[in-house]
Amino acid sequence: MMRFASLFLTVTLVLFLAACSTKRANTVENSGFLGSNLYSKMETNKNDDTRVLRLYKSTNAQNSAYMKRFTKVLLNPIVVYLKEDQLEDVGQKNAQVIANQFYDKVSAELSKDYTLTTKEAPDVLVITAAITNLEDANPTMNAISTVVPFAAVTSTAYTYFSDEPSYQGQVAVEAKMMDGGTGEILVAAQDRRLGGKGVGEKTLSSWHDVENTLTFWAEATRRSLCELRGSTTCVAPQIK
Repeated sequence: MMRFASLFLTVTLVLFLAACSTKRANTVENSGFLGSNLYSKMETNKNDDTRVLRLYKSTNAQNSAYMKRFTKVLLNPIVVYLKEDQLEDVGQKNAQVIANQFYDKVSAELSKDYTLTTKEAPDVLVITAAITNLEDANPTMNAISTVVPFAAVTSTAYTYFSDEPSYQGQVAVEAKMMDGGTGEILVAAQDRRLGGKGVGEKTLSSWHDVENTLTFWAEATRRSLCELRGSTTCVAPQIK
């Protein structure tokens, strides 16, 4: 059984958590969100921590003239998937705060270059993603998300309902970008972030660490689209 409330931007973030700065993991498990065909097409990047771990780009995505024709972005529902025990640790209210926060961060970054919309069209890039637990094959999970109007890009002060996460692990994300006119999947990505205190550090110890990871992914999404348009002045995401 899965609990579901709705949200704009489907991003798969694995909720576990790292200390101080975060760093990219060396591996990431497939959640099934992207589909087996996409996973098999993705290439692994092991050199640059400011880039996602695994990435697929279609032929059209590698054509900057093609990518420049997209002037709008549709962010499809962020869903945070949690197993029952993680939901107890994180708390439903905290999970919804995380979903809202991630949506706002991605929206704020992409609104710098695109008009946000709620309808698919030939000039619209459709982005879908999800936050998921990939650690256990247990199918009992809870899906928590929040409906956020596409125009509601805010600088809201987010309030968590506990001082810090009471569980341990990592944060992972899966996402895909689609042509709003043809339905072609242009880009697919997977990433997983760990704590940054040392090689053996594997936990995110505070909500601030989670926020830093969400900020990184939002900035990385904007940088990726900037590069796909052929720009040479793209801003790299900050690893905090």
